[in-house]
Amino acid sequence: TDDWAICFRPVEDPAFTHLSACIRYHNEVIDFSDLLESIYSTGFLTTVGLNTIVISITIFQSAMVMSERPLDSLRYIAFTGAQLVHLFFLSYFSQKLTDHSQQVRKFLCEAEWYRTTLYTQRLFIFIWMRTLIPCKLTAGKILVMSLENFTSVVKTSLSYFTLLRSMR
Repeated sequence: TDDWAICFRPVEDPAFTHLSACIRYHNEVIDFSDLLESIYSTGFLTTVGLNTIVISITIFQSAMVMSERPLDSLRYIAFTGAQLVHLFFLSYFSQKLTDHSQQVRKFLCEAEWYRTTLYTQRLFIFIWMRTLIPCKLTAGKILVMSLENFTSVVKTSLSYFTLLRSMR
């Protein structure tokens, strides 16, 4: 059948041409991801570090003034909520980047690579090997920005709050 037509040169194979374009686009996305990482890594570290401390202190302040000045306590709670939302969105979009970069591997495995020429199959191998390293954004190359680590930061903040409260 036409599906099993044999192409001897990559130029004759539309799958080769299409996959080559996909690889170029994928490399551009990886370069852009690396650029984002280099620009935001230090800022993310500062944000995560300060948010961990400030959330703890803000919750502590809210607990301290809750009985005496409930409106001030509400203000502290709103500020804590804003900090959490900010940190959540940083983590959420970083998680989306990681998830999408891992989906490329899944799509490659689902493709009918066995119906392509040997040249195209070699391209599949190269791009598949590259997808073994997912794109990710980090906080100072220490902490991967993800939803899982977002919850870790919140738990750490609450632990610091508990420590502050017990020292009172």
